[in-house]
Amino acid sequence: QQQQQQPQHQQQLQQPQQQQIPQRRLKRLQQQQQHRGTAATAGMCVSAKNAASATPRRRFRFFDMAGQTVYLQLQKFIFTGHALYLVVFNLGDFVATREAAASALNYVRNCLVSIHTYAEGAPIFLIGTHKDKVPDGPDGQHLRVSMLLDDAFGSQGLLSQIVRNEEEGLVYFPCNNTKPKKDPTVTHLRRAIETQAADIDQNQLPYPVHWFALLTALQAQNKKKLIDMAEVEKLAEPLELTARKEVERALTSFALVGLIFYFPHLSQNLVILNPQWLIDSFVAIVRDHRQHRLACPTSAAVHKRQWQLLVEQGVLNPALLPILWAQHTPEEQAFCLQLMAELHLMVPTLINKELQYIVPALLPLTLSSSSRRGSSGGSS
Repeated sequence: QQQQQQPQHQQQLQQPQQQQIPQRRLKRLQQQQQHRGTAATAGMCVSAKNAASATPRRRFRFFDMAGQTVYLQLQKFIFTGHALYLVVFNLGDFVATREAAASALNYVRNCLVSIHTYAEGAPIFLIGTHKDKVPDGPDGQHLRVSMLLDDAFGSQGLLSQIVRNEEEGLVYFPCNNTKPKKDPTVTHLRRAIETQAADIDQNQLPYPVHWFALLTALQAQNKKKLIDMAEVEKLAEPLELTARKEVERALTSFALVGLIFYFPHLSQNLVILNPQWLIDSFVAIVRDHRQHRLACPTSAAVHKRQWQLLVEQGVLNPALLPILWAQHTPEEQAFCLQLMAELHLMVPTLINKELQYIVPALLPLTLSSSSRRGSSGGSS
């Protein structure tokens, strides 16, 4: 339970400053916040799909994460050792120019380091797409890329969790994603993924039956985005789950496989029933704002300076929160704000005696002279 007297910045976190927005304008902003089906993933997309050939039937849950470095900070509370990881890259980058190959290697390295850090021991598949544009040919381009990956990461121990392409003798799987049904490598890849998934299932301890009953009860609360522990315990009581520690163990197990989000070590001991909702809440702020723009033309004109500070300097003004989180209730905004602060995705600070939030993932590598002049009079 939260203490009655809290630090001042925590009280401000729970009550974000909000400007009154007319109902008609708020509705328009909510419509603008909807996903627009862009080709590039913004943040992460959660989906589920049945495996076509797995026996017994197996359902996979996908967390499709964008590759921009701005999203690396989200990985620390999403990655888990109870998952498979597919690191996807464009084969064409490795055969284009030295600069493109170096950039592709750096991207793969960042992915491998993150997985080794937050999901030690989890199987990793390296997948090279656009094989139709990079055919193997007599010069053995696919083998050259494999040797390049081996030389770059083998000595660093970053390939210890890699599932190799045994059929072709490569460290990765080159795939034609335009005609996957006609590509034998895609078939090999699917079979390898299903085999690794079966191994993970066999190595995990089985859930008690009443844990499944609790999971079913939680999933029945599909109209709620999050619930507190008191509600969870009320659902668990008729299921003979009366010990709080066992309830917490069950919730932790569900979180490890991506069914919910659960952060028992934080002050707000809430269970997030809809992982996509929480990810979208984070990504509304922690995103590549230049590539994945939020369509808020009216608010951009009203809060032009605040938008500029967020995009260019990584400084979030609370006046933007009702726009970035237009679909959230005030209580949901307060929850997300405090959760992001406790996860260090945002840092509350005073700038010119005004509460604002530093977003580390958006901080520029260098500070321009105009930025230094603009913030020189403030205190933090």
